[in-house]
Amino acid sequence: MAVRIAGSDRYRQRASIRRRRFFVIGGVVIVVAIVIVAWQMGVFSMFSKKKPVVAVQPPVTSSARQAEDVDLVAGAVGQYSATNSTLPTGLSTVANNGLVLCGSTCDPTNNEVSGFVYYQASGFKIVSYAAGLTAPSQSVVYLVPGAKCGDKGQVSVVNTDPRSMVLLYDNASTSGAPDPRCIVL
Repeated sequence: MAVRIAGSDRYRQRASIRRRRFFVIGGVVIVVAIVIVAWQMGVFSMFSKKKPVVAVQPPVTSSARQAEDVDLVAGAVGQYSATNSTLPTGLSTVANNGLVLCGSTCDPTNNEVSGFVYYQASGFKIVSYAAGLTAPSQSVVYLVPGAKCGDKGQVSVVNTDPRSMVLLYDNASTSGAPDPRCIVL
């Protein structure tokens, strides 16, 4: 039977091996714990094939679709006016519900506005100034050169600016009652 001597080399070697084994096993346990926690926190979610969360869009109202179309035409009139130094004097409809802004001549290859979601292109009309003028229905938008907006969405006075125009339309209200709008360009 071998007697262990506390200072012997063999005893020190075995103790050293036990200490190393303890530190290796402890290190592996710590690494496994970190990986499990990180996995739970989603650090490795880039490897998973999750579907993206899609935000629920609120329903688009008729009023919002009207506003999009009116803004589209207002922008086109502004661009036409800046390019030609005058307001359009006529409108022409083209295929696919497109609208062409015209001056002395109508060229369908230039100044076309399309992408209407509420109005038909034929619903846009250039009309002369008349006091108290409003849009007759929700399917028509009046473009009135040389006018200013008054109260209650109607034309009130003549505007002396040669590049002044207003858009008149009846907003689609949920109550069905007329809701006239006037936008100055």
